[in-house]
Amino acid sequence: LSENAIGVEGAQSIALALQTNSTLQELTLRESSLGDKGAQSIALALRTNSTFQRLELSRNTIGDEGAQSIALALQTNSTLQELHLWGNNIDVEAAQSIALALRTNSTLQSLNLSSNIIGVEGSQSIALALQANSTL
Repeated sequence: LSENAIGVEGAQSIALALQTNSTLQELTLRESSLGDKGAQSIALALRTNSTFQRLELSRNTIGDEGAQSIALALQTNSTLQELHLWGNNIDVEAAQSIALALRTNSTLQSLNLSSNIIGVEGSQSIALALQANSTL
């Protein structure tokens, strides 16, 4: 579904379906105009979905609110192995939220935060979390 400009409304529809879907393992929504609200919808589905293994949300102008929702979902999700968030607007605060989630998440094996604005402080938080995480 990448590069289809589904926006918030499309993300909400997909998220609703994902809450009950028991087969989909990979979802690619790169460059789909999700923004924070769309990311929050997908994150809500991520909290309850038990089959997702790979999620691609790159280049969707996701900022603090969306990234923090994803971080909350990572604290409870037990199936996601790969998460791509490159090229968004994720800053220090959101990176710190993701770092907190990484301390408890035991399934994520790959995380791409390239081309965001996490800065030194955000990268330090991620680095500290990686010391406690045994799968990344």
